[in-house]
Amino acid sequence: MTQENFTIKASKRELVGRSLNTLRNQGFVPAIVYGYGIDPTPVQVNAREFEHTLKRAGRTSLIDLQIDDSQTVKVFIQDVQVHPVKLNILHADFHAVNLEEEIETEVPIVLVGEPAAIRNNIGVLQRGLESLTVRAKPADIPHEIEVNVEDLAEIDQTIYVADIKPSGNYKITSDPEEMVVKIVPVQLEPEEVTEEAEEEEQEQE
Repeated sequence: MTQENFTIKASKRELVGRSLNTLRNQGFVPAIVYGYGIDPTPVQVNAREFEHTLKRAGRTSLIDLQIDDSQTVKVFIQDVQVHPVKLNILHADFHAVNLEEEIETEVPIVLVGEPAAIRNNIGVLQRGLESLTVRAKPADIPHEIEVNVEDLAEIDQTIYVADIKPSGNYKITSDPEEMVVKIVPVQLEPEEVTEEAEEEEQEQE
């Protein structure tokens, strides 16, 4: 699968501390870029552009960070601080990486399809891991890892990390015995259990 290319324009910033609120009110997100080949550098990015890219790229897609139209740095979004009430983005960290060195990071798991056990009302799907740890060069880090669950048809049928085969130039380093998904029996709601018990009592009478 071809990776989508992402670009964010940034400019160096001088404002710090409480002055950052003024920056946010003007529609910018204060951020910092650090890592390979660059000294820690305070920057600011357009809030709408950053939110749009964050939704599409997440934290596992490489981004070209263009600083003042004079320098382009290959980065991942490392951290995002969000206001607990307003939910607007307060600050972001960009981590510059060496494209020739392998890194290890968490990649989200996306389940594909509906298990046969659910279609046939045999059981429900229990989630285990939500993400997998992978090791690869930055450009080979997948945006997400798809796991097809359509063939899960019986109770206790399970997909483990060891069952997932990489679809690109990366290695999965999570514990191979960790559970990803499992089919379990349908748990009756308390009211349903009570009704069944009452029916059994009436039958016994």
